Amino acid sequence: MRTRHLYFTFVVYVLIFILQMQNVTHAQSSSILNGLSWLNSTQSADGSWDSTTASTDSVQATSVALESLAVLNSTGSPNYVNAANWLIVQQLDTTRHLSDRLKILVTSSADKNLILSYVDELSKAWGGYDGFTINALDTTLALQALKAANYSDTTVLYQAINFLTTNQHSDGGWGFTSNDPSNAYVTAMVLRSLSGYSSQFSVQSPISNAAAFLLAKQTQNNDGGFGSSPSTVYETALSVMALIESGQGTAQALQNGINYLTSAQLPNGSWNNDPYYTALALQALA
Repeated sequence: MRTRHLYFTFVVYVLIFILQMQNVTHAQSSSILNGLSWLNSTQSADGSWDSTTASTDSVQATSVALESLAVLNSTGSPNYVNAANWLIVQQLDTTRHLSDRLKILVTSSADKNLILSYVDELSKAWGGYDGFTINALDTTLALQALKAANYSDTTVLYQAINFLTTNQHSDGGWGFTSNDPSNAYVTAMVLRSLSGYSSQFSVQSPISNAAAFLLAKQTQNNDGGFGSSPSTVYETALSVMALIESGQGTAQALQNGINYLTSAQLPNGSWNNDPYYTALALQALA
């Protein structure tokens, strides 16, 4: 009789768990549909998106929006086609912009070659332009783009990754430059890059240390979001994606981050009434 009672109790707990997970999945699906609808409705007539509150420009906002549409299997939509056509004709010359475009238009040999021409000959890392101060962010953006374009020169790739791992701070994170304190944004970006190359290079220790930084109390806040307090949508979205892609982080920590994002969504479906924030949140929820 006791065995039957325990079995019945176990079944009840399982059913409750399943129902809870169904509610979470439904909430995420609803958030995605509403967010996608808002994002599509705010696209400019020329196909671009303009960031209104984030410190980004139209190239960055449009590139992230295109990535979100791809993640949500909307590459055949007029929104995607119009945005891609706008991005193709832009005259770009910074590592950031070139990398953003190459990740989407992966067959662009011109963008790939220009990015490669910017690499610093001494450090084998990247700055904003050719000859500009090298930094972790531009280097990781270049690595992400080269990965997407299936660039295969392991010597160049190894040296850039070595620059990143050598300049990792003792707390496991990265700042915009080696002299800046660690922050969630750059650390999440670098973690995503290292995870993409984990099958080629020995980067597990830097990956684990970066994840530990993101999961530390000073980075993941009590509200579940990420950022150097207060939490931000873009740092939370990037951190969640980085932790998932690297196979790091507990299920609870990731769920807390997802909960923060769903609770931060505005009634109109957006995050912060901004395409950049909204596109990143959609990627994380997807």
